[in-house]
Amino acid sequence: MPAVCRGDGVDFDIPHCSTMERAGLSPDVKVNSIGISRQGDFNTPHLKPLGPICFFHVAPITTGSKTVKVNSRGCGRILDPLTDCTFVASGSENVFAGG
Repeated sequence: MPAVCRGDGVDFDIPHCSTMERAGLSPDVKVNSIGISRQGDFNTPHLKPLGPICFFHVAPITTGSKTVKVNSRGCGRILDPLTDCTFVASGSENVFAGG
């Protein structure tokens, strides 16, 4: 079962041209005292490759958990995909969410 990811720059996404952190989070549902990053929550601005150059963009979690909801959105977890980007790379050491 994958670990739940948190926002506020605590957890990270798999980088490409530059590193990025999970930025968006639930204002009232927390894991380890930090808001959970959910489906639709964005990461920090970072560089993405386009041929030989890199440009700035941000990306939300495309699909979170289908069975665990946070504020009616899928709970974000390690390896959940980001829209036109990479995947969530890190999460809580002791809180996990299935489905």
